[in-house]
Formats: sequence, C-alpha cells, structure tokens
Amino acid sequence: MAQETEAKGTSKKPAHASWLLMAAMGGGHGILHWYGQAFLVILPGIKKEMELSATQAGLLISMRSVISGLVNIPAGAAMDRLRRHWHIVLAGSLLGAGVGYLITGLAPTYLILLAGAGIAGYHPLWHLPAVAVLSQRFPERRGFALSVHGMGAAVGDTLGPFAMGFLLVALPWRESMRLTALPALLLGLAAFPLMRALVAPGRPDVPAGEGKPSPTTRWAEDLRVLLRNRRLLALVVISGLRSAAQSALIPFLAIYLKEDLGMSDPLVGVHVALLTLLGIGTSPVLGLLSDRVGRKTVLIAGMLTTGILVLALAGVGGGWKLTVVVALLGLFVYSLSAVLQAMAQDLVGEGVRATVTGFMFTGNTGFSLASPLVAGWLIDVTHETRLAFLMAAGLLASAAVAVALVPIPPPPVASPKQRNEPAP
Repeated sequence: MAQETEAKGTSKKPAHASWLLMAAMGGGHGILHWYGQAFLVILPGIKKEMELSATQAGLLISMRSVISGLVNIPAGAAMDRLRRHWHIVLAGSLLGAGVGYLITGLAPTYLILLAGAGIAGYHPLWHLPAVAVLSQRFPERRGFALSVHGMGAAVGDTLGPFAMGFLLVALPWRESMRLTALPALLLGLAAFPLMRALVAPGRPDVPAGEGKPSPTTRWAEDLRVLLRNRRLLALVVISGLRSAAQSALIPFLAIYLKEDLGMSDPLVGVHVALLTLLGIGTSPVLGLLSDRVGRKTVLIAGMLTTGILVLALAGVGGGWKLTVVVALLGLFVYSLSAVLQAMAQDLVGEGVRATVTGFMFTGNTGFSLASPLVAGWLIDVTHETRLAFLMAAGLLASAAVAVALVPIPPPPVASPKQRNEPAP
C-alpha cells in the first residue's frame, strides 16, 4: 500500500524549494533541541537549589513529555486533515518552547517548575508536520531526508549544552533560562511567514462532502487500520524502549558528572554536548546507509553498540576515558531516531503520515515518562547514580532483540518519475 501511494502524494516542487524545505526543517528542529538539551545542564543546579530528590528531578524530565504524549495521536490525525495549517504548528512549537522555558526560569516553586516543563513539552509536536512533509517530498530518499532533520537536532543538542555550560559561569540558572527563552519567542514569530511559504500543501485539506465520510469517521478508520498493523505496533514498542533508555541515561549523566565526579558547569556542558557532536555527521550517513542496506541492519548494529558504550560508561570512572566513551556515544544516541521514523513511514501510505508520527511519539512518551522516575527511585534507594546507566543498557539490548525479531520490508524504491529522472 505504501509504495503504491507514494507517487500520488508527492508534491511537485522545484528542486531548490525542496532542499530549502529540508534545511528549514533541520534548522527549526535544531533550535528546539538547543533548548531541550541545554535544560539538562541546568538540571543539577535546579536540583541543588530546590533540594530535590533524584525522583523529583526525574519527574521534571517526565513532565517535558506529558503534554506532547497526550495530544500526539489526535494532533497527528488533525495534521493529516488540515495540511494548510502545518506552518502554525511548526512556528507555534518554537513559541511553546520559549514560553515554557521562560516560566521555568521564573518559577518560585517546584509545582510551577513542573508546569513550565510541561508547557515546554508542547514543542515535540514539531515532528508531526515536519516528518510528514519530508516523507512526502522525498519518498526515495526518506531515510536521508529524515536524517538531515535529525542532524539539525544534533547540532542544537551539541551547541545548546555547550553554550549553557559557559553561560552558567556568568549567570545563575534562572537568569540563564530567562535570557535564552527570548530568542525562541522571537524566532517563533518570525517563523510563521517562512513556514507558510515552505510548507504549502500539495493538495487541499480533505473536506467531508456528500457521499464521503466525515473527518472524524476517516480518522477513526485510519486509527483502526494502524492498530491492526502489527509491524507498526512493534516499531512503537521498539522506539519506546530506545526513548526510555535515553530518558534514563542523559539526565542522570549530567547529575553524575556534577555531583559524583565534581565537574564544573562548563565541563558538564561540554560532555552533554559530546553526546551529540559526532551524531551531526553520522545522522545523514546512517540515513543513507539505511536507504541502501536496510533499516533493520543499521538499527540492530547501532543499538547494540550504544548499549555496550553505556555499560562502559558505568565502569570507566572519570578522566579522559569517560570523555572518549561519551563522545563515541554521540555517534548513535540520537541518530537512530530518524531511521526508526523512516521505517515507520515505509509501512504506510499518504494521508496518515502525521498520524503515524504521532503514534510513534506517543509510544516514546509512554515509555520515557516512566523511565526517569524509575531511574531516580533506584538512585534514591541505592545512592548509586550509575544504576541509571545499567538500566539504559538493558533497555537498548531489549530494543535490539525486538528489531531482530520483527519482519520489516525493504525501503521503497522510487520510480524515475518520482525522482524527476528519465526512464532508462
């Protein structure tokens, strides 16, 4: 079904416009991840000032996913029906991140801090239209296009904590958050006209008409079809396990570096940045590789390697060995997400792409909501931060085994017409 409908749903846009779209999606994604990853460098300071337990710190991470998790599936369906409004969600995601972090910087109590983290959690809705439009415009290079989108995230993930670590030398964490929230608010306003120009729909919204089902009926039917797709459901679980591993590993890595190893804020920022630095280059490489040799091969190798490196992280202690392991983790920590998204898009056709993206991210939220709480509880009980790393390694190993067991079709091959090339 997916391959038959590719040609029908692919918009005929000039080549330069499509590449500009890819750059804009990657750039916006990078801005959002700048804020998300910079928060991790601030987390040890929040924990210390408010005298939070590890479980309470974990809840802050969980709250960043709550709102997006609650609305991802219905919002994804709405995106598939209301393509003319994709630009509003894209620009609004930037505004939501800015508002959330501004509230967090102003929060006088832990409850308001949680609210700010929840509002900031709106910004993952960016993925719904972004993944859908890139999958639609680049059917034969889907893995590469989504990996460029992921590469933008890796750039933001690298620069955000690096900059925040040094900013904390000059300013307390509250002032740092308020200051860095302002660019997101301004960029969100500026993004409305840009995104409207780039994300023009290839066809109008699908209205309900005589003899046609209503949008609600169509959405319910689409959801029933997706829920019967066992391979897609398996991918939701796999993606969720991987997301849970990240949510257990990354926040408590920052706390481990600060509290257990006694690193300064700039050094914590540098190490959190290293988690994604090498991923800037490997993300498009893994995407291209998955287009050529298959998604499954790339995912199994990447997840197993990541799990081994996480185990090494728990055993190397401090010093240069820790820095090397963290840098090597950056090859895979975020790069595999785009491959999973491309695999999910391979299983469906046009009209449900944003819904499927919401489906995947809802699964991610469900798993990652619990993992930092469980990791924080384990740390509070045992007073051993490295247990979070062991937990993450186990989740990654489980995900790799699940990928190996799920039958996955090869990536779609576009026709010469779809590639705008002459037939041989």
